[in-house]
Amino acid sequence: MELDHDIPINLIMLNNYEEERYEHVDDYIEILKTCKKADEFYALIRMIIDDTRDNTLRDILTKNIQHQAKILEETKIKKS
Repeated sequence: MELDHDIPINLIMLNNYEEERYEHVDDYIEILKTCKKADEFYALIRMIIDDTRDNTLRDILTKNIQHQAKILEETKIKKS
């Protein structure tokens, strides 16, 4: 198995969650249209809060991984 070592490590992309995040908005709106009781509405709000928390954590972890990869790449270049 041959690896392409010319690709900088700091270009790591875990997945395309930007598009995924905006697709959820349409889903939330569709669910909101079906809410007839207060408890259904509150359940939807809790779901949105949980998804927002998950997305925020994913953003932080992705940025952390990319930052560490950038440091590793810079160290690799300095050693060359």
